[in-house]
Amino acid sequence: MPNRLLAVSFRPLSLLIVLAIAVLGCSPAVDSDAGTDQIGDSNVQISVERSRQRVEAESSDSTTQTTPSLIILISIDTLRPDHLGQYGYPIDTSPNLDEFSREGVLFEDASSTAPWTLPSHASMLTGLYPLRHGAVSMARKMSETVPTLATLLAERGFETAAVVNSTYLKEQAWGLDRGFQKHRYVFESLRRLGPSTKVTNQAMQWIRGRDDRPLFVFMHYYDVHSSYRSLPKFERLFVKPYEGSADGTNLQLYLADLEEETYQRCREEFAKNPCLLPNGSVLDPSVGRPEFDERDIAHTVALYDAGIRQIDDELGRLFRFLREWELTDDSLVMVTSDHGEEFFEHGSVEHSTAHYEETIRVPILMRGPGVPKGQRIQERVSLVDVTPTILALAGAAVPAGMDGIDLSQIWRGDVDTSVFDNRAIFSEASGVRAGKNLRRSIRNGNYKLHYEVVDRTHQLFDLAVDPSEKINIADDHPEIAADLIDQLTARYQSPRELETSEIEVDKESREMLKALGYLNW
Repeated sequence: MPNRLLAVSFRPLSLLIVLAIAVLGCSPAVDSDAGTDQIGDSNVQISVERSRQRVEAESSDSTTQTTPSLIILISIDTLRPDHLGQYGYPIDTSPNLDEFSREGVLFEDASSTAPWTLPSHASMLTGLYPLRHGAVSMARKMSETVPTLATLLAERGFETAAVVNSTYLKEQAWGLDRGFQKHRYVFESLRRLGPSTKVTNQAMQWIRGRDDRPLFVFMHYYDVHSSYRSLPKFERLFVKPYEGSADGTNLQLYLADLEEETYQRCREEFAKNPCLLPNGSVLDPSVGRPEFDERDIAHTVALYDAGIRQIDDELGRLFRFLREWELTDDSLVMVTSDHGEEFFEHGSVEHSTAHYEETIRVPILMRGPGVPKGQRIQERVSLVDVTPTILALAGAAVPAGMDGIDLSQIWRGDVDTSVFDNRAIFSEASGVRAGKNLRRSIRNGNYKLHYEVVDRTHQLFDLAVDPSEKINIADDHPEIAADLIDQLTARYQSPRELETSEIEVDKESREMLKALGYLNW
């Protein structure tokens, strides 16, 4: 059992105990750079929680505000909410996350700001849309003038730490490490089978070894992202007998997603203008393009679901750790994702360019001090709301000028919900692959417009009656389409508020991004 001294509040008796420990020379120091996969109790250093009054909730729906001593923001890359139980998925992929959501708040309608990792995470960590934070492509890093959630919490007195599992989030690259006093990048191996235990272990080590300051930990897992690989015990839960060729690998998914025109051009021009594949080879005439039928798609989805169950199991380990160390009541924990994933709902797989709901919709779940229990919120929200919401619950001021809104105002009754009804939500900064147009989208109310920048075409959908975005109603409602196009284009006609600079990507990062299917940039 863990040492419970971490979880005691200051009372006269416990203060004497703490003083006695100090006299005996116990030290709370921990090597934050340690990279061990297993962290045993014998290595745990005793730490004492900062002094403050605990206010006990009188009922399950109490929203009594206290300030958390620990904040954990968890991003699970490529996680679709409609593949989680609490969002209505009939397959048992997420027992731990389902239990977690019942203990806090679930946002039913949350959108990302981009269909790929870099710009969406920058929005998550700044409260700004891509156009304003500047990380709009793999060649552009976040503006130096943009403060991050970590920066703002550090100013509030928090210790800040990040353990991340993606090249885009590594230190001294695109700027997303800004404000983190401790930072560790865990290599996202394409051959991994098991969960990213190093991410969890590092976070637990920092939590166990913290001093008397409040702590903010950002955790990023790449486990659900392709290639879809999991331990056999998880695949057995979802994968049925199958004799086809679908294997869930990056290479196969990339080839299946290539538009026919691009595929043929790559084959014809491979000698003078080669198209590189994720494995580093050239797309020459000998490379076949996989054709997926319903059985192949179902098998691929099953592999994806197994990955969700595997990361859910790993998060269960983290949640048990918080309970065993009696940290649950004092910890604000938010779980979200940067984007979703396509499985041929609109003719493509993976993500990065399309703005359909399967790639833009994300989960947002949270529990902790100041958060009601068992509440499902229907207002339309965005990843830009993550930073202001965490700041507000931490007792910090939300800077003026953020695109995001403090969502805790909803359950506190401090904001008219019509603010959300009349609010435009944007998704931008797509188009990282060759052969596809740069795309943007805007949603206002139930209407959502997709806009192709190069050929200036658009589609309009009414999500209230067509949540799967199958019926283009642009011709039936030209006035609505025109108004949304005007709102979307106006953003790009006004002067840019922030200046960004090009990034020189190191060879290792470039090769990893190629292997993941982010090519031709």
